[in-house]
Amino acid sequence: MPNGPGRAGVTMTTDPRAGRGDYSSAMPTRPRRDTLLTLAMIVFSVGLLALAVAFGLFASGHRHLPLWLSLAIVLLPVGLAIGMVRTLRQYRARRHGATPER
Repeated sequence: MPNGPGRAGVTMTTDPRAGRGDYSSAMPTRPRRDTLLTLAMIVFSVGLLALAVAFGLFASGHRHLPLWLSLAIVLLPVGLAIGMVRTLRQYRARRHGATPER
Protein backbone atom coordinates (compact mmCIF):
# COMPACT_ATOMS: atom_id res chain seq x y z
CA MET A 1 0.00 0.00 0.00
CA PRO A 2 2.08 2.98 -1.24
CA ASN A 3 0.00 5.79 0.20
CA GLY A 4 -1.10 4.16 3.42
CA PRO A 5 -4.35 4.80 5.26
CA GLY A 6 -5.37 8.43 5.40
CA ARG A 7 -2.70 9.51 2.94
CA ALA A 8 -4.61 9.54 -0.32
CA GLY A 9 -2.79 11.47 -2.99
CA VAL A 10 0.49 11.90 -1.04
CA THR A 11 3.53 10.49 -2.80
CA MET A 12 7.10 10.26 -1.58
CA THR A 13 10.00 11.34 -3.75
CA THR A 14 13.21 9.45 -4.30
CA ASP A 15 15.01 12.49 -5.67
CA PRO A 16 18.70 12.21 -4.70
CA ARG A 17 18.89 16.01 -4.42
CA ALA A 18 16.30 15.97 -1.64
CA GLY A 19 18.87 14.70 0.86
CA ARG A 20 18.47 12.16 3.58
CA GLY A 21 15.38 12.42 5.73
CA ASP A 22 13.92 15.35 3.78
CA TYR A 23 10.24 14.61 3.38
CA SER A 24 9.17 18.17 2.60
CA SER A 25 8.10 17.19 -0.90
CA ALA A 26 5.80 14.54 0.58
CA MET A 27 3.95 17.02 2.76
CA PRO A 28 0.53 17.97 1.43
CA THR A 29 0.27 21.62 0.50
CA ARG A 30 -2.36 23.87 2.05
CA PRO A 31 -4.81 25.49 -0.31
CA ARG A 32 -4.35 29.21 -0.81
CA ARG A 33 -6.54 31.33 1.48
CA ASP A 34 -9.37 33.01 -0.35
CA THR A 35 -9.16 36.65 0.79
CA LEU A 36 -12.44 37.72 -0.78
CA LEU A 37 -14.36 34.98 0.99
CA THR A 38 -12.59 35.83 4.26
CA LEU A 39 -13.58 39.47 3.80
CA ALA A 40 -17.18 38.43 3.13
CA MET A 41 -17.27 36.39 6.34
CA ILE A 42 -15.85 39.28 8.39
CA VAL A 43 -18.31 41.81 6.93
CA PHE A 44 -21.21 39.41 7.47
CA SER A 45 -20.11 38.74 11.07
CA VAL A 46 -19.89 42.45 11.88
CA GLY A 47 -23.40 42.95 10.47
CA LEU A 48 -24.71 39.98 12.45
CA LEU A 49 -23.15 41.33 15.64
CA ALA A 50 -24.72 44.76 14.99
CA LEU A 51 -28.09 43.09 14.50
CA ALA A 52 -27.74 41.27 17.82
CA VAL A 53 -26.87 44.56 19.54
CA ALA A 54 -29.92 46.22 17.96
CA PHE A 55 -32.18 43.43 19.22
CA GLY A 56 -30.64 43.83 22.66
CA LEU A 57 -31.27 47.58 22.63
CA PHE A 58 -34.89 47.09 21.57
CA ALA A 59 -35.39 44.49 24.28
CA SER A 60 -34.02 46.88 26.90
CA GLY A 61 -36.46 49.62 25.90
CA HIS A 62 -34.44 51.80 23.51
CA ARG A 63 -36.46 52.77 20.48
CA HIS A 64 -34.10 55.06 18.55
CA LEU A 65 -31.01 53.30 17.22
CA PRO A 66 -27.78 55.25 16.77
CA LEU A 67 -26.88 55.94 13.14
CA TRP A 68 -23.65 53.92 13.30
CA LEU A 69 -25.58 50.86 14.44
CA SER A 70 -28.11 51.19 11.63
CA LEU A 71 -25.27 51.49 9.11
CA ALA A 72 -23.47 48.50 10.62
CA ILE A 73 -26.60 46.36 10.22
CA VAL A 74 -26.45 47.06 6.47
CA LEU A 75 -23.17 45.11 6.41
CA LEU A 76 -25.09 41.87 6.96
CA PRO A 77 -26.58 41.61 3.45
CA VAL A 78 -23.45 43.19 1.92
CA GLY A 79 -21.28 40.40 3.36
CA LEU A 80 -23.78 37.80 2.23
CA ALA A 81 -23.79 39.23 -1.31
CA ILE A 82 -19.98 39.29 -1.50
CA GLY A 83 -19.82 35.68 -0.36
CA MET A 84 -22.48 34.55 -2.82
CA VAL A 85 -20.81 36.32 -5.75
CA ARG A 86 -17.44 34.80 -4.84
CA THR A 87 -18.91 31.32 -4.49
CA LEU A 88 -20.75 31.55 -7.82
CA ARG A 89 -17.60 32.77 -9.59
CA GLN A 90 -15.61 29.91 -8.10
CA TYR A 91 -18.27 27.37 -9.12
CA ARG A 92 -18.39 28.67 -12.69
CA ALA A 93 -14.60 28.67 -12.97
CA ARG A 94 -14.36 25.06 -11.75
CA ARG A 95 -17.23 24.02 -14.00
CA HIS A 96 -15.41 25.37 -17.06
CA GLY A 97 -12.05 24.01 -15.95
CA ALA A 98 -10.36 27.33 -15.27
CA THR A 99 -8.92 28.56 -12.01
CA PRO A 100 -10.92 31.29 -10.27
CA GLU A 101 -9.66 34.86 -10.30
CA ARG A 102 -8.44 36.18 -6.98
